[in-house]
Amino acid sequence: MTDRNRRLVWLLGTAAIASLSHASPSSAASLQTDGQAATPSSTGPSRPSASPATTDRGQAQDQNNSPDRGDIIVTAQRRSSSLLRTATPVTALTADALQRQGANRIADYAATVPGLSVVSSQPGQTVVMIRGIGTGHGSAIPSTVATYIDDVPYGSSTATAYGSIGTLDLDPGILERIEVLRGPQGTLYGASSLGGLVKYVTRKPGLTDFTGRVEADGTTVDHGAAGGGVRVMLDGPLVKEKLGVTVSGFYRFDPGFLDDPFRKKSNVNTFEVYGGRIALYWKPVDQLSVELSAVLQNSHSPNTSEVDLTSGLTPIYGKYSQVRWGNENWDFKTRLYSLNANYDLGWGTLTSITSYATRNARWDIDETTKFGAAISGFVGVPNLALFDNVTLDHKKTTQEFRLSSPNGGTLEWLTGVFYTHERSVKPEGFGRPFDATTLQPVPAAYPAGGLFFDTIYDRYTEYAGYADVTLRLGSQFKILGGIRYTHSTEDSDTPSSGALNGGHTDVTGRAVSNTWTYLLTPSFDIDQNNMIYARFATGFRPGGPTNLAASLLAAGAPAAYQPDSLDNYEVGYKAKFPLAHMTVDISAFYLDWKRIQLLTQVGGFNVTGNAGRAHSKGVEFAWTWMPVSGLSLSANGAYTDARMVVDAPLVGAKAGDQLPDTPKFSGNLSADYDFRISDDVGAFIGGNYQYIGSRPIDYVSGAPANYVRPVMPSYDLVNLRAGIKFGGFSIEAYVKNVGNSYGLVRLRSQVKNGISAPFAGAIVQPRTFGISVVDKF
Repeated sequence: MTDRNRRLVWLLGTAAIASLSHASPSSAASLQTDGQAATPSSTGPSRPSASPATTDRGQAQDQNNSPDRGDIIVTAQRRSSSLLRTATPVTALTADALQRQGANRIADYAATVPGLSVVSSQPGQTVVMIRGIGTGHGSAIPSTVATYIDDVPYGSSTATAYGSIGTLDLDPGILERIEVLRGPQGTLYGASSLGGLVKYVTRKPGLTDFTGRVEADGTTVDHGAAGGGVRVMLDGPLVKEKLGVTVSGFYRFDPGFLDDPFRKKSNVNTFEVYGGRIALYWKPVDQLSVELSAVLQNSHSPNTSEVDLTSGLTPIYGKYSQVRWGNENWDFKTRLYSLNANYDLGWGTLTSITSYATRNARWDIDETTKFGAAISGFVGVPNLALFDNVTLDHKKTTQEFRLSSPNGGTLEWLTGVFYTHERSVKPEGFGRPFDATTLQPVPAAYPAGGLFFDTIYDRYTEYAGYADVTLRLGSQFKILGGIRYTHSTEDSDTPSSGALNGGHTDVTGRAVSNTWTYLLTPSFDIDQNNMIYARFATGFRPGGPTNLAASLLAAGAPAAYQPDSLDNYEVGYKAKFPLAHMTVDISAFYLDWKRIQLLTQVGGFNVTGNAGRAHSKGVEFAWTWMPVSGLSLSANGAYTDARMVVDAPLVGAKAGDQLPDTPKFSGNLSADYDFRISDDVGAFIGGNYQYIGSRPIDYVSGAPANYVRPVMPSYDLVNLRAGIKFGGFSIEAYVKNVGNSYGLVRLRSQVKNGISAPFAGAIVQPRTFGISVVDKF
């Protein structure tokens, strides 16, 4: 029995036991009896009263499905607040709504969030950008969007440890909702949140009633095969009203849809992911609550979702084909352990958040087209294929102490200190070349000491202190101000060896950053249903050493890159119209991005540096309407004009050039209708339309003066969904990409100069059918 089958059998057995362990479905899981659409997150027991940094379970609702967003509770400002009373642009997506749509990855729901865009070549390896603040796909650059799991920062703040491409697609099965904050969040969330924040909010253990959820899924994709998975969740008290537990597990196998005619393989781009979460919630007295949590997730993808294209973007080997000289494996393992304690002092709440996380990755990159001919000439053996093999071992420890006043009153305040320490080890080297025709080893092509090998030993430490104060001047006007000071150091040691390095070398580097970030947000409540606000906020990414060998430094690569920073100017309007069952959220922004950290290439290797300045300006909106009972309509969209305003010769960018991978226009239209077939049986139907505008590809360093970056054409997607529910049991089905759109989500040259064909184009998943059988109890 394979490891995959063992995992699947274990989860199926757990699901069967859980399903048989209850006598009758909970009436709370059924549709509302008045015929209105059930709120996606309203099932499950209520949680004990939340601290200022948490929310009650069941209060968050998907803004695309809820008719009354005034009831949505988010934690965008580190305390519970109504979405319509939060003076910052934030979108909330519930896990139930995502599961209903079969949206398991960020790429599946990015278009439902105004201003959010992604670029990815491989499942589980995604770069996230908000409001155009990004410079494309690259492993050697920090992220512009921070990721949090509850109140714990996830991932790395450095370029060394896959800070950008290591974005986590956390499975919805362990979540309550996802919050996406647009614009810099530098005062409360610190480094690498200059574009915004993706915050995964997990399910909190209940202290009163036992509940559970068992789900079995099946999928099939055009031009591919079948897949599926299971999800299991059990929740309830171990000691009633004192100690609760949540245990969840999942396994999913997504079928591939690309073939490799050279290797005579079909469906080479499968994706397998499994993991789970366990959390204990302890409330020994009313004033104290403690939550201990462990999250794990493993994923494996043997190949990219890229097809080979000509310079005119015509498929070379077929519309759904790629040619590689071996598997481009991407294995990614995440472990996150956290302890969150809150104590109510009466006049305020003291919070301690401790975490320890590990991330391990393995990445095999086919470099034959880029370096094969050069290596053949170097070693004197023709027709060679070759792979670059990279691994990562990353460990991160964080500690935060926070003290916050109660909600309400003339003056609200929040202050805290934050510490993080990261250590990473990242070996990288060219493997043994082999014959590109027979795929057999060629020992004569591998010199003594190898071709190229280095190991980056990196240490990053950050200390920060912050404070936010909200002053209410009367019943309608308030001012929020915030400040944060961050001190960070990064040290690296990079021993290198191999014939291409000229033998053994050892490069050390150090970077020190001291950064202040600020926030000022005045807001005015026109009445209880209408609010306007203005927002000035700043964000940053720390600098760091480039960890490059002496040969690359001699070729012109920088020894270190500097911090970049961003200033955000914004106005917004939020409103609900109770009689019309309608909500509106509109914001307009202008961003000034300075000393941009850009990914360039020296000798074909990715290098981080600073160059240029950019502005991003635009408008975002979100609208919901329930014209009749059970019918929910929504729309959102974004116009983003993100451009360089100063030349960046390092990467061949000129003033006026559009920033990479972000469409000027994007949007989503959605409709859902929940209705009753009988007193005992309910149903729903729905669908949405997504539009992604055209996007230029990444900048290319060393490109000739007349080079024009290729543009990925616009594309659109139609998705449909339907289901039937009786009691806690439901059968749900969906079709994604109904029209089989052939959209590009990443485009890159495969050759060393970075501008010539063949190109590799990652494509959206073709038409996919899915069905889920769900039992809630």
